[in-house]
Amino acid sequence: MIRAIAKTLVLPPAISLLFAVVAFVVWRRFPRLARGSLLLSIASLWLFSLPVTSSLLMSYLEHQHAPWSENAMPSSANVALVVLGGGRRLSAVEYGGEDSVNARTLQRLRYGAYLQKQTQLPLLVSGGRVFGDESISEAQLMARVLRNEFGVPVRWLEVNSRTTAENASYTAELLRAEGIESIVLVTHAWHMPRAVWVFEQTGLSVTPAPMGQGKGKRFSLRQWVPSAVAMLNSYYALHEMLGDWAYRIGVGGAAPHPTLGSG
Repeated sequence: MIRAIAKTLVLPPAISLLFAVVAFVVWRRFPRLARGSLLLSIASLWLFSLPVTSSLLMSYLEHQHAPWSENAMPSSANVALVVLGGGRRLSAVEYGGEDSVNARTLQRLRYGAYLQKQTQLPLLVSGGRVFGDESISEAQLMARVLRNEFGVPVRWLEVNSRTTAENASYTAELLRAEGIESIVLVTHAWHMPRAVWVFEQTGLSVTPAPMGQGKGKRFSLRQWVPSAVAMLNSYYALHEMLGDWAYRIGVGGAAPHPTLGSG
């Protein structure tokens, strides 16, 4: 919980509010510092709410891996299709007050169901209980949607993970017990660079199957008009970049390759 709060504070829009708070606190004693902090607050809030900014950030992440194609299928016979969870909706009233998958997870499940029907690969869903008050794991919610709404069977449920690094380590453990070393990985295109890297650290062979890739927008006047959607996309992109950097320097709990140990 503390790590999640700290992470939020260094990302927009919280970082902009933090600069404003600093300016307010030090205004009397350090007016020059206060003016600089206030300027950073306004500039960062404006910059990250611009569609042109969020488009550039997202494009950098989304185009690191090409869309999946049958030609990219692993040659090994022992391959699993892995779909990563992206969050849940707590107490969804329209479903009798039970938890349900959120929009991000549903998008991943839809593409995962499509690929499963195309490839007939055995499917694994990965996602645990991030907070203690969640009654069942995200993977259980995902499996329910795949079976009941898409008619797709789920072979394995990885129910313990709370982060992308744990998605990777627990999934690798489950699949190795079945003799599987290759996966086709489904997640959002902006999440794929970090996900591929951390799954490869477990020693699995990974074929990316990104979804939700943008085509790139033509620059226009509207790209310079701030919007809440752009701010949200900037948050997602910077969250991924920060998480990727943290994993690569060993801060984010990335799973080590099994032959390298944990040291």
